[in-house]
Amino acid sequence: MIVLAVKPQFYESVITEIKDKVTEDKIVITIAPGKTLAWLEEKFGKKVKIVRTMPNTPAMVMEGMTAASPNPYLSEEEVKYACHILESFGKVEVIPERLMDAVVSVSGSSPAYVFILIEAMADAAVADGMPRPQAYKFAAQAVMGSAKMVLESGKKRTIIIEGGTFGGQITSSPNVENYPGIASVSGSEFSMNLLDQAMKLGAETQMAQVTGIRDEGEVKVIVTPKKNIRAGVLF
Repeated sequence: MIVLAVKPQFYESVITEIKDKVTEDKIVITIAPGKTLAWLEEKFGKKVKIVRTMPNTPAMVMEGMTAASPNPYLSEEEVKYACHILESFGKVEVIPERLMDAVVSVSGSSPAYVFILIEAMADAAVADGMPRPQAYKFAAQAVMGSAKMVLESGKKRTIIIEGGTFGGQITSSPNVENYPGIASVSGSEFSMNLLDQAMKLGAETQMAQVTGIRDEGEVKVIVTPKKNIRAGVLF
């Protein structure tokens, strides 16, 4: 197995350097945004077993979410083997390549949005007198616990809200207006702004010609001919 863990702008030169040494039995895993299976096969100039993936930054703490799109040349067992490797740093889902735009939106870039949410929650606690390290702990644990509830219960958000999140109260309807704090962030403006930005980022990242990745602290900036797109994506 070969993992092409280089930045997108170096893919073509690296593939040119190694393609004569990549035999039919090798599996190539890629992690570069915007580099399609068709583009990769064209650069190799022959039939190669390729798994295009999109991991995210929580892979750094073994809690990543990775999408995997294999090309037709892999057997079922080879796909399972590739997924087993990817599961070493989190969860994996096999998807058709056409859903990669959605993956960039829902998991590839969304850690950046969650970081902002945690920061805002912590800021509110600090404003009420809580020390910042403690505020971060409360906010981050609340987000982690909420995510675990969703994953383990399989329930939708409104059902979880009804199930007693607020002081054990159970409502007869999913009317979030019963809870002013939730209502303020459940309206169409909050949800649609987030949806709009996430989907635009996913589409732009996949359709753009990615020419580079620049570090800005904990944020990765995807460099394209038209604009720079900030995202919390692992490269």
